[in-house]
Amino acid sequence: MKLGVEEQRQDGQAAPLKADHSYAVLPIGSFLVDKYLSHMARRTASPSDDVLRYRKQRRWCPRPRSTTRW
Repeated sequence: MKLGVEEQRQDGQAAPLKADHSYAVLPIGSFLVDKYLSHMARRTASPSDDVLRYRKQRRWCPRPRSTTRW
């Protein structure tokens, strides 16, 4: 698996890369792939009833989704 680098962080915010030659495709090991897939599985799982109840009590509203592509 390979990871594409399409943006950078500037002042804590996502920003486009400064130069065309800054774009890169990096090979990553299976350990990191497994960690990433595990993280994404947890992230996309539906919240439990307790979490939903807590959010409702706090008048929680979701953050806008990031446009970052992996």
